[in-house]
Amino acid sequence: QDLRPDAGSGSFARQKRPAVDVPEILGDARYRLERYNCEDLSVSKFRESIVFGKNPVIISGLAPYMRGGETDPRRFLSIDFLRSQVDPDMEVQVKLHGDMRLGHFFQHLYHELGDEGDRQPAKRAHYKHGQRIDNEAGLYMADISVALNFPWLYDTVVRIPKYFLHCFSHRTRNRSLENIAYLTPSLFVGNAGTFSSLHIDQYSSNFWMFMADGEKLWVTFHPDDVALLNPSRFDEEYQNWRWDESLLQRGEDDLPHALRRLEFVLRDGDLLFIPKKTPHEVYNLTDCCALSGNFFDQSNILDTLAQLKCKVGKLEETLALSAAGRTDTEEGAAQKVQLEKQMSKWREIYESLAEIDWPEVSDDVRHSFGCMEASQNDMVGLFPLHDEIKHSRKTFRKLA
Repeated sequence: QDLRPDAGSGSFARQKRPAVDVPEILGDARYRLERYNCEDLSVSKFRESIVFGKNPVIISGLAPYMRGGETDPRRFLSIDFLRSQVDPDMEVQVKLHGDMRLGHFFQHLYHELGDEGDRQPAKRAHYKHGQRIDNEAGLYMADISVALNFPWLYDTVVRIPKYFLHCFSHRTRNRSLENIAYLTPSLFVGNAGTFSSLHIDQYSSNFWMFMADGEKLWVTFHPDDVALLNPSRFDEEYQNWRWDESLLQRGEDDLPHALRRLEFVLRDGDLLFIPKKTPHEVYNLTDCCALSGNFFDQSNILDTLAQLKCKVGKLEETLALSAAGRTDTEEGAAQKVQLEKQMSKWREIYESLAEIDWPEVSDDVRHSFGCMEASQNDMVGLFPLHDEIKHSRKTFRKLA
C-alpha cells in the first residue's frame, strides 16, 4: 500500500490480563489525547485549529450517522455484515499470507463458533513489549481499498466523516490523482492479537479511522520525537523514517524517558484523527473491523509536495542509471519501461497537486467544497468520485 506500507505486520499472543484502558502521558503533559463530541465540533474548528496540531483526537457521537441509523450489526459496517455480503471466492491481500479467499479468511476469523454458527465473543488480547511474536497466530486484512475491492459498500454502509471531505486528492484536474483518490478509505479487518508495526504514514498525510466493530490499542509518539525512537534508516525516496522491528519485538529498554508517548483504546463507534508525521503502532485487542483514510489539506500540503518532489527525483536518478546500463536485454528493457511508467505516474501526482494555488483554510471553509459543510446535521458524505462507483456490484452478495 502506497500510503501505509507497514500496516498489519504481525501478531501478538493472547493473554487474560486486561489492556491499558487509560491514556498514559509521558514526558510532556501538552502532548495529550483530545476528545470532542461531533455535535460540538464544527468543520471550521477542526480545519482551522485541530488539524494543525500534533495531538491525536477522538471524536465521539458519529456512529449513528456512519451507520445510517441502523442498529442491527448485520446491516451496518461490521465483521458480521462483511461476511454475509462479500463473495467468498474473491481474493484479497492478507498480511504475511498473500492472496487469500475471503471465505477462508472469515472462517479463520470466526474461529470460535457456537451451536448455531454465530461468532462468539473473542478473548481480549494483551500485548507485552519485547515478548516473542507468533506471526501465524492471526489473520489481518489490512488497508484494503473500498473503491478497488468493494465499491458497492459506498451505496450501503461506507460514508466519509464531514471533517475530511475537503481532501485535496479529490480536487485536482486529474480526478483520481493517478488512482491515489481510490486508495482510501480502506478497511482493516483482523483477529485479536494482530497488529500494525511502528511506522509513519507516507507523504506527510493526515489519517483518520472509524472503529466500526471491536477495539484497538493505539500507541502514538509526538511527531518531533522521531529521533528518540531510534529509527533503523531513512528512506531517501519516500523521505520517511523506517523501523525494522516493532515495539513488541525490540522492547523499550533503549527508549528514553523524555519520549512523549500516548496509549489509548479506540472503541466501537469512535472516530480517530492522527496528525501528519506521527509514529504509531496499533494492536487489535479484539476481532475488529475499522474504516480509515488518509487526507491532504492546508495543514500538510507543503510537506507532501516536498516528499513527492524527492520521490520523483529519486525515480529520475534510478531511470538514468538504468539507461546507462544494459537495456538491450529483454529484462533490462522491461525494467526501463516499468521505471518510466512509475516516474510518469508520480510526476503527474506531484504536478497535479503543485499547480494549484490552494486557498487559505479560512476561505476554503467559508466557501466550502462539495458536501463539506452544508449544515451541522450533514455529519457524513461521499466524494463525487466514490459516489459514481457505488452501483458496481461485482463483489456483492444480496442482503438476506
